[in-house]
Amino acid sequence: MAQEDKLGVVLSVISFLIPIVGWVLWFVYKDNRPDSASSAATLAWIGFFVNLIIVALAG
Repeated sequence: MAQEDKLGVVLSVISFLIPIVGWVLWFVYKDNRPDSASSAATLAWIGFFVNLIIVALAG
């Protein structure tokens, strides 16, 4: 496996996990800490769109 392929796999996994982590954090913080929940939701959406860009460029 070439170095570029390994980097692509790592970026794909990271860009897939970031939205999941963001949405889980949003769910945890939504009632008690609205500011943290807002930041987590922003993280999730940024990660989601980065994932779409990576998938579009890879495909």
